Amino acid sequence: MLTQLLIEQFAIVERLEISFDSGLCLLTGETGAGKSLVIAALSAVSGGRVSLDQVRQGAKQAYLEATFVPSAESPVWAALTENSIETDGSVVLTRVISPRGSRCRINGEQVTQSVLNQIGGLLIDIVGQHEHQSLMRIERHLSLLDGLGDRGHRSRLQRLSEGHGLWREAQRRLQVLETAQQEQTRQLDFWQFQLEEIRGAGIDPTEEDSLRTERDLLANATQLQESLGGVAEILGGDEGIMRGLQMALQQLRMAARQADAFQGLADQVAEAEVLISDAGREIHRRIDSLEANPDRLSEITDRLDVLTRLKRKYGETLPEVVAFADDLASKLDQMEAATGEIGELREAVQLGEQELGKLAMQASHARKELALELEESVMTELADLGMAKCAFHVAMRLRPLTEHGLDEVEFHISPNPGEPLRPLARIASGGEMSRLTLALKIVLRQSDPIATLIFDEVDSGISGGAARSVAEKLAALSNDVQVLCITHLPTVAAMADQHLRLQKLAGSAQTAVHVVDLAQKERIEELAYMATGTTSDIALKQAVDLYRQAAAFKKKGRG
Repeated sequence: MLTQLLIEQFAIVERLEISFDSGLCLLTGETGAGKSLVIAALSAVSGGRVSLDQVRQGAKQAYLEATFVPSAESPVWAALTENSIETDGSVVLTRVISPRGSRCRINGEQVTQSVLNQIGGLLIDIVGQHEHQSLMRIERHLSLLDGLGDRGHRSRLQRLSEGHGLWREAQRRLQVLETAQQEQTRQLDFWQFQLEEIRGAGIDPTEEDSLRTERDLLANATQLQESLGGVAEILGGDEGIMRGLQMALQQLRMAARQADAFQGLADQVAEAEVLISDAGREIHRRIDSLEANPDRLSEITDRLDVLTRLKRKYGETLPEVVAFADDLASKLDQMEAATGEIGELREAVQLGEQELGKLAMQASHARKELALELEESVMTELADLGMAKCAFHVAMRLRPLTEHGLDEVEFHISPNPGEPLRPLARIASGGEMSRLTLALKIVLRQSDPIATLIFDEVDSGISGGAARSVAEKLAALSNDVQVLCITHLPTVAAMADQHLRLQKLAGSAQTAVHVVDLAQKERIEELAYMATGTTSDIALKQAVDLYRQAAAFKKKGRG
């Protein structure tokens, strides 16, 4: 509910602070006293359009602040969380209007006008202003109608919403897989060719080095044989190194027998002889193994050409080529797995659509019954409000399946006989529209989450029994929600739980607006003045009777 409204430098208001109670709050006062300015301020602070003309003459800026204490069930909490706005149990909307533009805040956090309008629209409904009136928004009509349903209907709608979410997720997953598969299918033959080319080569990641070594030996076999033969002759020929070492060793051993000091040299030469001897044998082995083999050389050359070609296409090294092949194999495996998943998803999507269709049709059937009940209830309320000739209709149209089903719902109205049914938004504002909205709010009060309703001009152009009916309807509605109403009729004002009188005081320089929260005696005087323009004894007696009748009605209605 709305608990506090602060208005500063707005229109003719210098500063006005109003505290609101629960129940039915009536605003009265002379024409031009500022009642409509309170409504305009509430509209602006909850996200409505503003203009620089609304800043009080001579002031730099206008400041508006409204404090709400929503119920725990209010949808505003989820919206605040969605917009990352913290709260301590209350919601404070502020708006500054200045030549630099409009600045909006919620609980001290700066927000856009759009967010302020979103949050404000969950807290307050200003009847008579299409900009703020929730019933003018067609997207709300379906949820209001569904709110009239029983537990079974709500359970069905929950299953429909949850099932639709899963179905849409399956659709999205299927679309992703099918798109990927289409792209991959265009690559499939090429990938298979590449994989077969690599796997068909039977690559050993380590073979390249050994093949190059063998190729070099075979390609230079004749030259190597000649070179190694020369080396062998140098080492082991009659005049070779081995012969010289043997002779040197023989002399050193003789010297060592004569003097131990030469034994070390003899040992070194002996070791050299062994090393040269081993080298000579290895050289002869290599000479024997070297044999020109053109066929083997051609085979190795061809193999190296294959490996070079594969590296040029798939990687700088053989391990990279093998890794490329492994990646291709993985992609092909994934394609095969995706094909199976696509089949399963197609079946799931088809079955899900069938099941959702059944639920949606059941919901649609229930809504048609609810629509008839709503039409009958609203027409009854309209008759009580002096609008018996007004026709109300719930128009339902089929639309593509959504999480809410197959139905699009819109409230239509025909104010007078012979006029066609038209959407609510196309009905002119004023007292007639306010009374129609009052009827709808009474019927829909259990399904409408907005806890503060403001009626402007609801009693315009009525009197007598219709006025009394409007007063009683407002009082009954205020049992469930907070209702603020501007009225010029004492019959309506008498029903107030809180009666605020606005007064315009003209000073020497500027006009000021004040508000008085009337006590019982003051209320009776105000009722008398509203009824007769005087506070004579007769007028006061009539006002007392009116006040007591209203009190008795409220007591009866509230137990």
